[in-house]
Amino acid sequence: MPARLRIVHCRLITPFLDLPEGELLLEEDRILFAGPPGRAADRERVPETVLDAEGRLAVPGLIDLHLQGAGGSDVLDGDPLAMRTIARTCARHAVTGFLATTVYRPGGDNRHLPVAAAACRPAGFIEDGADVLGLHLEGRSSRRRRGA
Repeated sequence: MPARLRIVHCRLITPFLDLPEGELLLEEDRILFAGPPGRAADRERVPETVLDAEGRLAVPGLIDLHLQGAGGSDVLDGDPLAMRTIARTCARHAVTGFLATTVYRPGGDNRHLPVAAAACRPAGFIEDGADVLGLHLEGRSSRRRRGA
């Protein structure tokens, strides 16, 4: 992405507004402006690349709090390639971050846990993929042994 990007002619939906036509001004990994058309240009005069969204939708990225797998891969696979596949599949579907959901197997095979934990790195660790924000460990489903 260019250092500074202005996206024009987009339908803009945020928690605060829903505009049939809006624009965004981005600088590196920050949103400097999101609002009505023409106002982003009023910001600092720094060279920018302009992208015409042609009416496409612009929304904040989604965060999935319970994701066991995607793209044919599962956190239980215990493979860095599987984590990359999951992250990239999420990004293609507007999910920008997720909690990798899995289980702990008492006395069993848990080699998937260090692999999932290793994927929890600073933002952008998995190129072109959603960020793995942490792990969600599921517990047992019996009333007597609830929780992880």
